[in-house]
Amino acid sequence: MPPTRLAQVPQQVLDLSGDLEELVFTKTAIGIYDRTMLAINNSTTTPALLNLHRGSWLQAKSKVASLHRSIVADFNRLPRHMKRTFVRANRSTLCEYGFRPSADNLEITRPGSRRVVVVL
Repeated sequence: MPPTRLAQVPQQVLDLSGDLEELVFTKTAIGIYDRTMLAINNSTTTPALLNLHRGSWLQAKSKVASLHRSIVADFNRLPRHMKRTFVRANRSTLCEYGFRPSADNLEITRPGSRRVVVVL
């Protein structure tokens, strides 16, 4: 049986890809929740249940912020060749979720960051 491409990807890159995947799922869940929140507010939901929904939403938002920081921090610890591998494999997802990869695939800036990357 020939070796798969997955076996050639370093574990650190796979772990970082897993964090990015978790971010995608969490952001998708928040989007669904945001679209349905009006229906929940207008229903006969008890205040306790409504507070539970809001608490879950706040936890999810906090998780997203944590994942943003974690992804950038873990990315910065990767060797150069692994950074390039990760960005090449995930550029469209990174951009879709607000990260800004540099042209040389060696840096990513997290969403909301005002950091400017200057390439000379």
